[in-house]
Amino acid sequence: MPGTRRSGDGAPSGTTDAETGAAGHCDFFLTHARADAEWAKWIAWQLEEHVRFDGRKAQVFLEA
Repeated sequence: MPGTRRSGDGAPSGTTDAETGAAGHCDFFLTHARADAEWAKWIAWQLEEHVRFDGRKAQVFLEA
């Protein structure tokens, strides 16, 4: 399963690193076991909602 770049709006954007290129930006990289996918999504959502860098929401990359 390819990684999913989170958009910062509480839902996965569906954009993968392969689509954006290796230069794509993310602030946090989360890897997880398939059984923990829902927890990983929740953690990503929390980071995006509560962490700011120069006024912008954090961007999280999830990978199983």
